[in-house]
Amino acid sequence: MRLFIASRVSEGVLAGIERFLEPLRPSFGDSVKWVPARDMHLTWVFLGEVTEAGAIPAVRTRMAEAAGGWGRVNVELGGLGGFPSLDRPRVLWLGFGAGADKLSELTRRLREGLEKDGFRPDGEFVPHLTLARVKAGPPAGALTALSGAAAEFAGTKESFFSLELMESRLSAAGATHRVLYSSVLA
Repeated sequence: MRLFIASRVSEGVLAGIERFLEPLRPSFGDSVKWVPARDMHLTWVFLGEVTEAGAIPAVRTRMAEAAGGWGRVNVELGGLGGFPSLDRPRVLWLGFGAGADKLSELTRRLREGLEKDGFRPDGEFVPHLTLARVKAGPPAGALTALSGAAAEFAGTKESFFSLELMESRLSAAGATHRVLYSSVLA
């Protein structure tokens, strides 16, 4: 099973993202594949392929430990970013501003607990919401317009109330996600 720990984005924030993206999408043509709003999430930890039968209970325990005593996490959305960079993006994303330090601290707690159980989470944590995957270099004007729209959206408030253990299934149509377990940030 391909697993990751994430938090879903509120309907209000998703609607706002859709509103600012809608007029910009045509200017990108076929250069990007947009992530459907329903699939947008904040990934805390990507675990990758997990085959061990006892792995899920261990992950659930570490999620509950990390979430306990934490309370909801309040943040503000930030500007546009790209992996590996905005100059040569393969992924376009919306970052976080105020409160991002809390996202990093919770991720550190999650990773430390998971590492005690032998998990080796992938990659460095950069808090973001993926907007699109780049297929070919997007037009410069389109990126400039997207950056401006993201800057206007920056400061939008979001709260994360839970951690979800999610399974990702890949297919030619794209990834589908299924929640296996949820732990309330309380």
